[in-house]
Amino acid sequence: MININIHNLVGVGLDNSTAKINSFIKEEFFNFVQNQKLKKNILIKFKSKITIPKNIFRLNKNFYYDPKLKIFYFIKNNKILSYNISGYFKDKIFIEIEKDFNKWFILYIIENTIYVLLSKKKFCMLHAGAVKKGNSSNIILGPQGSGKTFYALDKIKEGYSFLGDEYILLNDKGICSSFPRPINFKKFHQNHYHEAFYYKWKSLRNLEKFKWFFKQIIKTFLLRADWQPMIRLRIGRVYPKTKIVIKTKINKIILKFGNKKKISKSMLSSFYPRIILKNVQFEMINRFISIYKYIFTPKDTFLKKVISDINKLEKSKIKIIKSFLLKTHKMRN
Repeated sequence: MININIHNLVGVGLDNSTAKINSFIKEEFFNFVQNQKLKKNILIKFKSKITIPKNIFRLNKNFYYDPKLKIFYFIKNNKILSYNISGYFKDKIFIEIEKDFNKWFILYIIENTIYVLLSKKKFCMLHAGAVKKGNSSNIILGPQGSGKTFYALDKIKEGYSFLGDEYILLNDKGICSSFPRPINFKKFHQNHYHEAFYYKWKSLRNLEKFKWFFKQIIKTFLLRADWQPMIRLRIGRVYPKTKIVIKTKINKIILKFGNKKKISKSMLSSFYPRIILKNVQFEMINRFISIYKYIFTPKDTFLKKVISDINKLEKSKIKIIKSFLLKTHKMRN
């Protein structure tokens, strides 16, 4: 059993998972894995075989819904995952997964469920990066590719501590809690990428080096000549002296949403809260874009209540983001 404790807000338990999945999940949630038992909101059980019941809603060719048991079934690469929402209003989600199911899809399922359950705890999960040094706590908000990771890495080289480069948690009191995860080092991260590449290469055995090198050559040939592989590593692997901050109050916000105008108070209370929320919603939905629209199809009273509750929680996040932006702006001035 793997126990994941997200700031005593959401507990995740993985039971009967393979050694490969254990290693992957422990690396992804390295700062949240604990040995002792905890209250679990997300219970994930790995099984050899899952059977999809007959006579249930077929939402699309790989997506089903059982209105009696309140379970979604999803097929990917001939492997099945079931997602039971019957305990949603008790903050419980039950997931069963066939072994050898796509590991990245498992990760996305966990992340998205954490996102929803944190909302019920009045926490907003932002698509953001954050670092801290002394009394300076900086958060950078922006869409994918806007420079959040590069900014965080540069600050870490200056001696800043790390809270995260992809997601950050925020409550209605303006407290920012960390969500440190492995970083996707890419070639435009310049020297940081070279550091990550060196660590990756050094950590591989000779046969692994050959396989990895050959795989990258094939990808380079198929993609483009100047392509370089993305390397996903936790920050401590590349910069061992980096400290992880649990929570802090932010006093500097960097907004990367393409608006060159001077940021006014009215923009902080209207434009930016909406675009910040829309950005993280896109990040969450985009992973399941092919199936997300079908969730609304069944005429099921319970499912309608769940969707209605989630929509209310999403609207409440605007108030959290607005309060955070205005408080931080006031602190700077």
